[in-house]
Parts: sequence; C-alpha cells; structure tokens
Amino acid sequence: MGTLRDAKLLGGIGSILMLLIPIVGEILIIIAAKYISEVTKDESIFKNVLYAMIFIILGVIVGVAVLYGSLFAALMMFPNIFAFFTSLFLFLIVVFIFYLLGAIFLKRGFERIAEIFNVGYFRTAALLYLLGAILTIVLVGIIVIIVAIIFMIIAFFSLPEQLPPQPQQLVPPPPT
Repeated sequence: MGTLRDAKLLGGIGSILMLLIPIVGEILIIIAAKYISEVTKDESIFKNVLYAMIFIILGVIVGVAVLYGSLFAALMMFPNIFAFFTSLFLFLIVVFIFYLLGAIFLKRGFERIAEIFNVGYFRTAALLYLLGAILTIVLVGIIVIIVAIIFMIIAFFSLPEQLPPQPQQLVPPPPT
C-alpha cells in the first residue's frame, strides 16, 4: 500500500510526463490514484481515474490508427484534397469521443480528491480537461488540455502528506 507522499510524487511526476511521454505519465497517475484510493478508502477515485486514462490512451491509439488508415486510403485510392480533409475530420471525431469520455471520468475522480483534501486545483484541472476535450473538435482543445495538465502538476504537488481530519458527526443526545 502506498502513502499520500508516494501519490503526491508519482502523480506530480506523472503529470509532468504527460506533457513529454504521455503513456508513462498516465500510468503513473493511475498508480497515484490507486494510492489515494487506498489511503482514503474510496475505491471510486481509482476506478474513475483508471477509466479516464484508459479512454484517453485508447483515444490516442484509435485516433492515430484511424488517421493513418484513412490518410492511406485517401491518398492511395482517392488522391484529392477532399479525401484528406475527410480523414482529418474522422480523426478529430474519434479523438473527441474518447477524450470526452476520459474527461468525464477524470472529472469525477479529481472532484472527489478535491473534496477529500480541499485542493481546488484538482477541480480546476478536471474542468479544464473537460473543456479541452470538448474543444478538441476545433483543435483549440489541445492547448486547453496542456493548461489542464499544468494544473494537474500543481494539484498533485499540493496534496498534503497526511489525510486531513474528518469532521466529527454530531449525534444528538439520547432522549431522556
């Protein structure tokens, strides 16, 4: 079982690596979410972040496959500008769908982390990632996703190393 310190370090490094080597960064974020989930005893955090990263990774893989396949078909079979833009449009649709699904799950997981630890950067990162996923259809989303990843870096490095004390539940006294 990992600690919050491990989650903080792995999540921060993973977020940085998402800008450089995305697949490695995403795996480290999954591990960080697992540690956070274990410490907080809230399995939904891990599940949501895991599903998010799976959709994001699949989005890149399927998107690139669709782009290469459709570009190959467009340039070899129907060499014209219309075929090129059709393949580019198909690529954007596929990436849009997978990134949107991933962003929805990431938002759920990060909002739960923000709620437990009172680190608002997780909410901001999740919201920006969702907006970036929506805007990928017009290519501006990639810039917004980069900004979201920067907020993820800040969020993970802002995690406390100890679980904050939970507020006491006020129980009314027994009737006399």
